Amino acid sequence: MNKEEIDKKYIRELDVLLKEIKSFSIVIFEHFKTYSDANSIRFVKSSAFLLEHIDQGLLPYLDGFLIAAGQFDFSSQHPANGYRSVVGLIEKCSLHLLILTRYVALKKKSLLFRNDHYSKEFESYVTLLGQLRACLQYAQKFMSYSSGQLVSEQVSEDEFKIMQEIENLSQEPFYGVCLGFQYNSSMLQTILVMHIILASYSSGYNKSSPFMKLASSVLSSGKFIISPEERAKKVIEATVHGDVNFCKSFWDLSENALLHSIAKVVSPLVAIEKTIHIPLDPPVQVFLSSDPNKHITVSVPNAESSSIMVRLFSYQARQGQNNVVQVQDYALYRNFTTDYFTELRQKTETNRDPFLSPVFASDELLRGLCPVHFISIAKVVSPLVAIEKTIHIPLDPPVQVFLSSDPNKHITVSVPNAESSSIMVRLFSYQARQAPPPPPPPSLIDKCHFLA
Repeated sequence: MNKEEIDKKYIRELDVLLKEIKSFSIVIFEHFKTYSDANSIRFVKSSAFLLEHIDQGLLPYLDGFLIAAGQFDFSSQHPANGYRSVVGLIEKCSLHLLILTRYVALKKKSLLFRNDHYSKEFESYVTLLGQLRACLQYAQKFMSYSSGQLVSEQVSEDEFKIMQEIENLSQEPFYGVCLGFQYNSSMLQTILVMHIILASYSSGYNKSSPFMKLASSVLSSGKFIISPEERAKKVIEATVHGDVNFCKSFWDLSENALLHSIAKVVSPLVAIEKTIHIPLDPPVQVFLSSDPNKHITVSVPNAESSSIMVRLFSYQARQGQNNVVQVQDYALYRNFTTDYFTELRQKTETNRDPFLSPVFASDELLRGLCPVHFISIAKVVSPLVAIEKTIHIPLDPPVQVFLSSDPNKHITVSVPNAESSSIMVRLFSYQARQAPPPPPPPSLIDKCHFLA
């Protein structure tokens, strides 16, 4: 399929998506217009605005806008530009609205339906779609001033006025309930925590003493966790009116050890996180395309290290990555390598216990914590056993084995070298059982059979 066919198919999918939202919105409007409470009124107004956005602002213009945006693509192989990004945001918002309107239309009569929660969420997404509709209209105006180029060499006075009008658009719908609607769901928790920290830090930034800054930030953080609207206002105030010193002070928080520990909890879990050292190759000879017999030598840039350090992140383990890093059960521990686990088991006797080893614990229990913490946790959550005993089996002295070919000759089999003179094993039993009678002492023939 060429680019034009792909665009036509995309336009048909957008039309179907918007018409599905419209049908569910009509159902919501017809149901809640018979009620007079605040939540029902919010549903009715939001449904009316949503129908207006679809019928008057999106369906009549999206087709022509997307076709015209094709002339500004980066290349024929890469159909991408800023105008297509606006359409992509409208699609993302519409997908959220389709899920929400369908749920409200199907569950509106349920006893467990939360009118207050879904009415506010519905209102927020409709407001967001209205702002994206305004962005689409301004993008159409910009397109009319562009003569086949995405960015004109000289900005006219009319274009400058359009930019000023765009800056006056409300930004709160993008930072409130709909925060991160255009991103993958695995990123939402990280984005939310960053915005809460930004809003809390900005509320105490202008305080006189460091203690007052910390106290104000901590006390106001609860408000920004509960209220998305208050958080959105504070984030916009900090990003629009904050000076350079505020930006530097906020980004310096990333060096704080406390925030490092918070990142382990709020960040999405990845299957692979590995530091890889790529050795610097010797100078490379590149042959010229104009004359294959000639070449130029490209030297490696001067560096203090003999290798380049890169980091491999992968949300899930994919085929081929085993050649770079061996995926282990505890690959989600981002700050603890295999060597760390090995050293910890050697130093900590309790960690040799297979029932308390962090490798066998669940992902929910292990999230973001150091493995040594599970020694005490596992004793609380693990089932109680009647017998837990450490047994040391002494290593036997060297054994003489007589040859079957000549009974008068024998060979001496020594015990393998070991740091200890005994082998430590652990006996676990859910209930105490009667011990069997002790076996007779093994004879020399039994030992020979054992060694064989």
